[in-house]
Amino acid sequence: MPLRDGKDALLVGWCELTTTDAEGQGLYRNAWASSDPVNADNVIALVAAGRSRWKIENENNNTLKTKGDHFEHN
Repeated sequence: MPLRDGKDALLVGWCELTTTDAEGQGLYRNAWASSDPVNADNVIALVAAGRSRWKIENENNNTLKTKGDHFEHN
């Protein structure tokens, strides 16, 4: 899919993950764009890598915000 509108738009692979509980309530939702094509053979690995990267960045930012640096969102 194109990353933006226009003839010169960069084409990327895209996938979305939504997890729900037994009642259908959303627990987690995220989407990722990749320079690699997304297909049935690699989508699980791409989602796992995206979730891992998000977890690392989120934990790092929470540490900076709560352990003395008191950073806030822009």
